[in-house]
Amino acid sequence: MKIRAAVCSGLEEPWKTEEVEIDAPHAHEVVVQMAYAGMCHSDEHLRSGDISVEPEVLSVFGVDSMFPCIGGHEGAGVVVEVGENVETVAVGTTWPRRSCRRAARASGAPRDASTSATSACSPWPVR
Repeated sequence: MKIRAAVCSGLEEPWKTEEVEIDAPHAHEVVVQMAYAGMCHSDEHLRSGDISVEPEVLSVFGVDSMFPCIGGHEGAGVVVEVGENVETVAVGTTWPRRSCRRAARASGAPRDASTSATSACSPWPVR
């Protein structure tokens, strides 16, 4: 699936909106069609180098860098795909996390984010 995402390609590099290919959801993951998304300040800490990971930890995941990375994990939308072993949400479930709901309301978003226009999807682990 192709999505539009805020991507940072390296330390101190600017955020850019790019088209990205994502996999179908894996076990315990869902795909949420986002109605609203926002950049968390932790995204900026990652870009600036204030948040980092030791090389030994990166090697566990088979990578040598935290970049490129996708930001904007706070938001609200509708579940459009579910992976195996997902039991708490289904396709059509609205997806505002508590902190995201407050942010969406502060920005004037409707209570039910499923009625809004969308621009991107994100995988999100669930149980």
